Amino acid sequence: MKISETLIRKIIRESIVKEVGFDAYKGTTISGQSVNKKQDTVGNENYNISQLKFEQIDISSAGDNARNLHSKIGGAGVREGDPESNKKIVELIHKPIYDAIKGDGAMERDKKGEKTVFQYYVDNLNSNAWSAWFLNRCYLGTPAEPYIKSIAKTFTDSGCCYPYAYIASNNRSKVFNEPDALKGKTMLMIFSKEEIDSSSDLSLSPGVASIVGQSGGDPNWENIRTSTQLVSGEKHMNIMAGPGQWIGGNLSNSTGVKNDSNKGGYMILVKFVGLKEEDSVA
Repeated sequence: MKISETLIRKIIRESIVKEVGFDAYKGTTISGQSVNKKQDTVGNENYNISQLKFEQIDISSAGDNARNLHSKIGGAGVREGDPESNKKIVELIHKPIYDAIKGDGAMERDKKGEKTVFQYYVDNLNSNAWSAWFLNRCYLGTPAEPYIKSIAKTFTDSGCCYPYAYIASNNRSKVFNEPDALKGKTMLMIFSKEEIDSSSDLSLSPGVASIVGQSGGDPNWENIRTSTQLVSGEKHMNIMAGPGQWIGGNLSNSTGVKNDSNKGGYMILVKFVGLKEEDSVA
């Protein structure tokens, strides 16, 4: 019996639930029981940031990874275009995240047509956007890795894709509407700049990712908050490496540094502690 790619992805997603405790498409689960069916719309939120307590998880090593990769690519003058530059970019960015998800050596073993996946990207890097590969690569070896992998595993080319929508936006919707369901859970979530500035629990620190525009202006917070599906070419993400230093991939065909310190939304790894009034009662 020939197994379709759709069935294979379904099997992978079900295995992810058991591995990391939640399904990127159906929301967080507790003891194997789904607590959130996929939402078509986000709608209004029943709680606000002043009522909720979070513990921000240190993922500063992602900022270190971004800085190190940039020093070897953009900082070293490497730009996609010629075969040697493409090969270096694929070796540093694509191969580690692909192999981390599919097993050591997978990029040299798996095929795209008659070429290995590795050679395919070397030969076709200019026609395959790789900013999400860069972002996901930076989170390898950090506390955010299992959550990044959970979304990446559902795509054929397993370095894709941006995690802000399927995971971080959906998690936010659940927490801000039904906080009891996710109390005590660690997850990627999106927050507005205003929320971060007003909350003593949150900060723009190394490892946090910005959500900015890709082919047009920067999206506003409402657009970011309600984005629970990826839209190609709409949004881009950079990783904070230090004050005023946000590093991203596929910027002018290389890696680059921006100042995203005042954008509409950010992705942060947090543990959701619960409602603040619960602490006062206790």
